[in-house]
Amino acid sequence: MTTPHIATSQQAALLLDPRLLPALHALMRGPLSVGDLAQECGLSGRRAYSLVQKLQRSGITQQVGTRPHRGRPVRLYQAAQPWLVPYAQTGAASVAEFFWQQHGGGLRQLVGKVAQASMQERDDWGYWLEAGRFEVGNRSGPVTDLWTGDAPQLLPLRELRLGDADAAEFKRRLNALLNEFEGRATPDMPPLALALTQGNWWATEEGQMSKRTNSSRSTAPK
Repeated sequence: MTTPHIATSQQAALLLDPRLLPALHALMRGPLSVGDLAQECGLSGRRAYSLVQKLQRSGITQQVGTRPHRGRPVRLYQAAQPWLVPYAQTGAASVAEFFWQQHGGGLRQLVGKVAQASMQERDDWGYWLEAGRFEVGNRSGPVTDLWTGDAPQLLPLRELRLGDADAAEFKRRLNALLNEFEGRATPDMPPLALALTQGNWWATEEGQMSKRTNSSRSTAPK
């Protein structure tokens, strides 16, 4: 595995800026002129030039050559890779905040897309409340019991309780399935996202605290 470049605090601020990621990825894929970068990322020429200069001053990007164009050499730039931004350089107050900085926006967008797709099918959404459950639902039941049709959405995920060997096998099969269907990709279709994590992630911290409190009360000696 390639040894990563360790980001300084100045570099970390640029590398972790979600607005710069499309340009960073483009510059990592191969040498580009300022004009190439502007065209690929939908930027103005002035914005692309300013961005390249900023990345070059920080040591993330460097000039790697030239290309003749109308009798003049055009400079080509490329970003180094890979990078490791240490947790201490992120400015996050906790590991949870660190992860949220990078994935919070994507999760908000994901939930928004699911909500939009759901409202297209029915409009009787609300909160479903019963013993041990408090979650989004409608007249047909809580959200965890829905989305069993052919629509390309499934949220929240079903809860599995697997041993280490079965959990590893489950993950292996999911990866194999993803690899299989990546080979059938249709570039102009909307992307689908999949995540696998340990824990009942849709349960709130307050709900878990309430469960622990009730459990301790029920097991306390009388």
